[in-house]
This record gives sequence, C-alpha cells and structure tokens, in this order.
Amino acid sequence: MVLHSTNQNDLTFCTKSFAKPRVAASKLKISKNIYIWTLGFSIILFVLGQLLFVKAFKLFEPQIDGIFFQIIEHKATLKTSTCFSLLLFLIPIFIALTWRLGYITSLNKKIASTLFILIFVTIGIFARHQEVKIYFTTVVKPALLTNGKTSIIYPIDPLNFVYYMFAGLIIGWILAFVLFKQRKKYKI
Repeated sequence: MVLHSTNQNDLTFCTKSFAKPRVAASKLKISKNIYIWTLGFSIILFVLGQLLFVKAFKLFEPQIDGIFFQIIEHKATLKTSTCFSLLLFLIPIFIALTWRLGYITSLNKKIASTLFILIFVTIGIFARHQEVKIYFTTVVKPALLTNGKTSIIYPIDPLNFVYYMFAGLIIGWILAFVLFKQRKKYKI
C-alpha cells in the first residue's frame, strides 16, 4: 500500500481495499449470530418436543366416535418422543441450511422458504392424520365395536407421524432450496 502518494487514485485504492475487510467481517458476524440463534431455537424446540410429546400427538390423532387413542411408546433403542424432538430440532437447522447453501439474503425469500418448509411438514402431518382416520373408520371401528361395545381405548405409537413429518421436512427443504436459491448471473 502506498500511503504517502499524492495521486488521488492511489488514495481511493487504499480506502476501498481497507473497507472490504470490514464488510466481510460484519457479514461473518451476522452469519455467526444466525447460527447461534438457530442452535438456541433448535435446543428450545427439542426440549419442548420432549415435554409436550403426548399433548402434541393427541392433537395430531383423529377424533373418531367410539375410539379413544392412548399415546404410547414402544421399547426401542430410540424412543418416539426422542425422534419427534430430534425432528423439531432439525427444522430450524434445515431452514438455516437453505438460506446458507442457496445464498438466500432477501428477507421475503427467507420468509417464503421458511413457510414453504413448514407447510410441507404440516402436509406430512395432515397426510398421516387422514390415513389413520380412514383406516380406523373403515377397518378397525367396525371390527372392534362389536358385541355391544360403544367405545374402546386404542393404544397407538405415533412413530409413523414422525416419519411423515420428516418426509415433509426433506421434500419441503429440497423444493425450497430449488425454488428460492439465488440464481447465478452469467456474462456472455
């Protein structure tokens, strides 16, 4: 760097070269903050998933006359509540990955990609809800409610709901990335 020059172009060059690291440092600080917030929000969602597992799945299960669902967890290496909590933990991380890998900087695109991913997770929940509802109203209800029984408590492990939610997350993430990523402009 030439700092003793009286040439205006040299001084402009010096000023511009010193300004770029500041901009890069501020972008690094912003992205670092996003990762910290994402991790913090993911941890909060994980804890909430553990605490509200049964209540959440009572909400997700369909209401069928005569059948009352009892949310249970089968003995397994990884419990359903842990799978559900891990899925909730991954949602903010996948959203941040979409922004990072797709170079999404526009606030409108960030909001749209987030909503897109959440809509697909919701579609996964709705699809499984409808599948359970159809199965129990057409197959299980007529078979179980015989011999004068008017109601039954049916134990159910909602692991398939978690699978459907995960499929919705992956599909929503891929589509959000493809639809909202920043397109490179090529000069001819």
